This record gives sequence, C-alpha cells and structure tokens, in this order.
Amino acid sequence: KADGHTRDGRLSPVPSPRNGTVDIHSIPQRAQAPERPDGAWFTSAPLEQDLEVTGPLMAQLWVSSDKDDMPVFLQIQDIDEDGQQLKFPFIVPGQQDEPVARGWLLASERKLDPGQSTFYTPYHTHDEKQPLHPGVMVPLQVEFWPTSLVFKKGHRIRLQIRLDDYFHAPIEGTP
Repeated sequence: KADGHTRDGRLSPVPSPRNGTVDIHSIPQRAQAPERPDGAWFTSAPLEQDLEVTGPLMAQLWVSSDKDDMPVFLQIQDIDEDGQQLKFPFIVPGQQDEPVARGWLLASERKLDPGQSTFYTPYHTHDEKQPLHPGVMVPLQVEFWPTSLVFKKGHRIRLQIRLDDYFHAPIEGTP
C-alpha cells in the first residue's frame, strides 16, 4: 500500500482499507541508477518469526499507462536487519547473484486462460494483444519463478516493481 506519489510503500499480510496509487515514470538514462525514479517498492515490517516461502508466487497489480503497452518487472527480495538485500547464487555458473524471485510481464500480454490458471500460477495465452488505454486501470497477474527460502526473524520482505529490466544492466560511470 502506497499513497499519492510515494514510491516506498508497506507490504503487509493485512489488506489496507484504503486504495492508493503509485506513479512510476520511466526514464531511459541509466546514469541515474540505482536511485532512478522509475520504480516502486513495498517492504514488510521486520518478521516476528522465521517465514518459509516455498513454491510458486504471483502478484496481482492494477496498472494504467499513457502508452498502449508497458513492461513490468518484479522482484521479491530478502532484506536483512541492516537494510541490505541478500542475494542468492544463480543456477547458471558465472551469472550474477539473484534476488529471492523474479517475475515479468508485458501488459498487452495479460490475457489469461482461466482453465489452465491457478490461484498462484497465471497462465497467459499470448495469443492476443490487449493494448492499454490512457486512464483505464487493468489487472496484471505476474508469475514469479518458484522459490524455496526461509526469511529469517528480523528480516523484511520487499516487492520491487520496475518498468525495465536494468537489475543487471551496466550503469554508466560505474565499473
């Protein structure tokens, strides 16, 4: 839940009684990373006990855009007591470490097959483009890579939302 133009909201197991919005603006200059204004994140309170998350994950977002399409990239992150993101070895040797889970979807590819979709696993047909229309909110169900992790007591869970996949892209002016 985030209100107004904030990009840093709370992630909670209890739904908020109020609706809120987050404005995310895509800015193509990589030189502004990592403090780019094109992302939003939702962070839980420190966990009161260990929490195991195993299996498929899915996020449902309501989005609108002034363009007819929009890519959405999500990450689930494990944030330690010092506020640092923990990363985990990628299964392909030589690749950069990864967050807990990633998910992505092109908004125009949001059409679901209800017969093959489950509560945690949306099945997108990819057989019809469904363009966005300015000011019209549409639901996106974004599947994450399955995972199995124990978030430790005192850690936080963060959902990060971005409009491009620059998580591993080189940042201008950095090694």
